[in-house]
Amino acid sequence: MTTTYYWTAWLRNKAMDYAFSAAAWTPPATLWVGLAESVADNGEITGEPSGSNYGRVSFTNNVENLPAASSGAKFVNINIVFNAATGSWGTPTVAFLSDSETGNTNTLLWGTISNSRAIGSGDTVYFAPGADINIALTGVES
Repeated sequence: MTTTYYWTAWLRNKAMDYAFSAAAWTPPATLWVGLAESVADNGEITGEPSGSNYGRVSFTNNVENLPAASSGAKFVNINIVFNAATGSWGTPTVAFLSDSETGNTNTLLWGTISNSRAIGSGDTVYFAPGADINIALTGVES
C-alpha cells in the first residue's frame, strides 16, 4: 500500500547526533501511525482527518513489532488497522509515524500511499505486516 518512507529532518538530526556525537536519545516506547494529505520535511502534518471515528493507531516500539534491520531496512511486523470510518476522511495520500497520538509532535517519517482513494463511511484502512510499512536507509555506492 505504501512505497518509500522519508525520514523527517527531526529524525535525521536525532540519528546523526546519536551516531556521531554520542548524544543520548531514547526512542519513543509507543509509535503512532496516521494518515494525511502531506507531511513536510520539518514534520508538519497537513490534511490529517478529524472526526468520523478517525484516530491514529498505536503500537509498541520493540523488536517483535519492528524486527532487527537487515541490509539497511526494517519493517512493521503487525497489522495496523484503523477504526472503521463513520463519515468522510477525505483522500489521504500519505501515512506517517509519530511519537504522539495527536498534533505535529516529532513526526518521524512518512510515505506515499500507492493506492490512495477517498475514505468514506464504513471503510477500514489497514496496513499488512511486513509488506506495507517498510523503512530503509540507503547509501551512495562509489
